[in-house]
Amino acid sequence: MKEMVSQLYKIIETEKPDIIVTEMTVVTRNAQAQRNLTMILSAIYGYCVEKDIWYHSYRPTEWRSLIDTDRMPKGRKREEYKEWSISIIKEKYGIDANDDVCDAILIGQAYVNKFT
Repeated sequence: MKEMVSQLYKIIETEKPDIIVTEMTVVTRNAQAQRNLTMILSAIYGYCVEKDIWYHSYRPTEWRSLIDTDRMPKGRKREEYKEWSISIIKEKYGIDANDDVCDAILIGQAYVNKFT
């Protein structure tokens, strides 16, 4: 955990973002994963407070509602949301990436869409 947080801090220091946007954790069956994600997000938030970086966090349903909702899966199955994210990023940006990367891009896009 310590190494992961240190690496995240290095990335933030290198990239010098004005804003960091994340996805809130969602209660899962894996309690340890939930705790780890919460600790990581807390560390990022604390860093943002310390360095005066604007921080915003979205619930998954919230950021998805700010993206192409016409093509959003009607069900609530995780696999469908993964496919949706990948297809939106492939079509919009021509990027082939896994669902985690695609979600991250879309979370940033949702924040931009909120203000445009």
